[in-house]
Amino acid sequence: VRGLAFDATKGVVATCGDDKKLILWEYPAMKVKSQSTSDKKAVGIALDAGASNILYAEKSGEVFLKPCSDLSEEGVHLLGHISSLTDLAITCDAKYVLSADRDEKVRVSHYPHSFEMAGVCLGHTEMVTCVVLMPSPDGEGEVAVSGGADGTVRLWQIPSGKALGVLELNPPSEIAEPDPSTADAKAPEGE
Repeated sequence: VRGLAFDATKGVVATCGDDKKLILWEYPAMKVKSQSTSDKKAVGIALDAGASNILYAEKSGEVFLKPCSDLSEEGVHLLGHISSLTDLAITCDAKYVLSADRDEKVRVSHYPHSFEMAGVCLGHTEMVTCVVLMPSPDGEGEVAVSGGADGTVRLWQIPSGKALGVLELNPPSEIAEPDPSTADAKAPEGE
């Protein structure tokens, strides 16, 4: 499973993964309600407001939408990146969809007219690995939190993409360099 989305009010869980399956589960019974197959590996999934649609990101850089009422329908193309996608999120009010990619950015697009960008979150120095949304500290809307292969977690204003903060999990100064004098040393027998 690469992606997971949940809507308690509608009693559904949506999953996607490398097997290209999009599955909508009944909650709490966890029985398959509906399933479909994407064209490429799916790396992220989201449910829009009211769980009326599933949005899914394919690794190839495309985001599609399917109605929860009929996953067998052809996916509607929402947006595309030149780079591979790594994750996907949608705001609680379903006004914006966020797509993270290997080119160190999180794109904020209007939803459902996702060809219109609202902002871009720039600051990671390596690929963005994940993105989630949470309530804003001021109680006005949501903020995005992204994690990257650069060892940082970043906080973003939505929809502008303005950087609000950064947490360095492994700053370069704290990463231990290998000791060249022990590079050829062998571990004792039995270890």
